[in-house]
Amino acid sequence: MKDMSYPNSQLITSASSKVDSQVIIDVRAPEEYASGHLCGARNIYWKETQSKERFDPILTESALRKRGINNSDAVLIYGGADDRASYVFWALSYLGFKNLSKLDGGIDDAPQEGLIVGNSISPINESNYTAHIVPSLLVNESQMGKWLERSDVQILDAREFSEYGRARLTNASLPLDPSKLYLEDFKMKDAKTIDEILSRRLDKSMIQIVYGTPQAYSLFYALKLMGYNATILEGSWWKETEWAVNLIG
Repeated sequence: MKDMSYPNSQLITSASSKVDSQVIIDVRAPEEYASGHLCGARNIYWKETQSKERFDPILTESALRKRGINNSDAVLIYGGADDRASYVFWALSYLGFKNLSKLDGGIDDAPQEGLIVGNSISPINESNYTAHIVPSLLVNESQMGKWLERSDVQILDAREFSEYGRARLTNASLPLDPSKLYLEDFKMKDAKTIDEILSRRLDKSMIQIVYGTPQAYSLFYALKLMGYNATILEGSWWKETEWAVNLIG
């Protein structure tokens, strides 16, 4: 059995765990959800939370209300094999949810581990959910200069190394492929292995700015799980700024 003693182990739920006390969000496409989902899960397709391929807090707030989700709910997030659940984990963290967890590896192993999968959909009453945004979890264009002036910041590039080799956000950025922290089925590697990978390069007393979405969301989640103080730079707008370093002419 895998060692689940991560520093923030409350952020991860194994498929063998009981999930009765949590509100469950399925982030897959509606047709995937309809074909089979965890008992009681509510479908918020990850694309519902975006406009122009960027996170939209207003759309997300509306989706959460329609699915009857409240600020005080303990929320379990899961998806399929693409790990978009990590994106939704970041999005809900940014909106101020205090009690979030992600199903390790997604839905694929759930039936074998005893979680009930069905296709029934229960009626849901709309909630009065209101976002309480945590600004420190998103680096945007207007704040970039101030972030980069800080002495307590590490910049992590979550893209493939070949992309990092073509262009990067300042020469201080470090390449860190999140796939090194996950198994092939998007389950986390054990805590000891992840700690050995991260502690060689990162300082828990500093803030990690993670860029290179969508891969950055998986890295953000892993960092939070391991007790790091991570934030997200969403999108590729940084490539047009004065801080971009282009290595190929």
